[in-house]
Amino acid sequence: MGKLDAEHRETGPVTRIPMKRRLWRNGVSLLLRFSLFSLFLITTGLIPRSFLHNGDSKSFQGPSFPHAFSGNPGETRTGPPIKTFGGDDFGANYHKVLSIPLSLLRGSSSFFSAQAAELPAVRITQAIINEKSLALWIGVEQGFFRKHGVSVEIIQTRSSAQTLAALASGDIQIAGTTPSVVLSAVVGGMDVAFFGGIVNRADGDFVVAPGIRTAEDLRGKKLGVQSLGGGVWSLAMLALDHLGLEPTRDKILVIAVGDQSVLVQALATGRIDATYLGYTYSALLKEKGFPVLLDIGRASIPYQGLALVARRSYLKQNPRTVDAILRGVIESVAFIQNPAHREVALKSLAKNLRLTSTKEAESGYEVLQWLYSLDVKPSVTGIQNMQRLLAMTNPRVAGIKAEDVVDEGPVQRVEKTSFYQELLPHNKK
Repeated sequence: MGKLDAEHRETGPVTRIPMKRRLWRNGVSLLLRFSLFSLFLITTGLIPRSFLHNGDSKSFQGPSFPHAFSGNPGETRTGPPIKTFGGDDFGANYHKVLSIPLSLLRGSSSFFSAQAAELPAVRITQAIINEKSLALWIGVEQGFFRKHGVSVEIIQTRSSAQTLAALASGDIQIAGTTPSVVLSAVVGGMDVAFFGGIVNRADGDFVVAPGIRTAEDLRGKKLGVQSLGGGVWSLAMLALDHLGLEPTRDKILVIAVGDQSVLVQALATGRIDATYLGYTYSALLKEKGFPVLLDIGRASIPYQGLALVARRSYLKQNPRTVDAILRGVIESVAFIQNPAHREVALKSLAKNLRLTSTKEAESGYEVLQWLYSLDVKPSVTGIQNMQRLLAMTNPRVAGIKAEDVVDEGPVQRVEKTSFYQELLPHNKK
């Protein structure tokens, strides 16, 4: 994770400069540097006399702006024709040299404003930190979201509660989360809905301490999760249910410890006896002899994994932006599943999961080849399965119709596009 994400995890939400202001600031900085460099060339005599003309002027094209400003990879833009002025007297001509960057500055104002208007800013928050988030990271790093017309910022939170709070406040437009979080939010009165499923199946390992060999050995032990009610908790509960265990009856103490990197350390040091881990992190413990009591991905457990959620009002008011998000995710999935991009995907995993090498990311990458799909419709059956478990402790959850927490409109719109149809032949089931 980057420095900004690390700061966010330690201090909570970080105030960020709006995109329009950032573009303006970067443009001003670039042009002021150009001005100073021009002054340096003239004062030191490095500009050839043939380039300078006393009392005359010469037009040339301004510098090319990199594609980061244009929003389209490989595209460059050139500034308006500008004028250079000659003469040997610096004092008489410095103001004319300064007019070069200032004319660019005036022209760039409308350019930067147009770019900001073309690319609405969207913040996506998530508490999940494992290989399943790679489609979001790649979408930002490879410019796929920008390509489809939206500027995305991924913000990490410590828990699902923080994710919901940010979504409710409007500081965040979209959340990457799981059914337990959304169902609880709907019971609490939030009008939110799934609109895209990044992972539509259960996955990961239920890892236990070396002394535990059977499900019965877990009775009276400590189970570590990231947060109560979050994604790690959900999959851990599904694992216990599949193994015939029930926390209250079997006196299994459920402890909120931290994200998966923290859970790895807690299990390795004996602080907890079992936990759910994504495949990348579980591989680190398996190498040290920690047994996997259940491979959840091979247990045929219906589940809605990491999915995109937004307030219904936002989905209704911003259909083009929502569709752009889905396009970016879908193109990221296709990119990740292309063997030619394997090294890029491994480097992104290693960086964002804070691994020591790309070799540690290989198991997670291989899993994504069957875990990801271009079919991003949320799984109603998976939501219902999680609803069944939540209703055991919160009967109000049983009164929700799973279909009512899914908005299928965005996926249906994207599936009708030529963009989607052209990618389908390369889809891995």
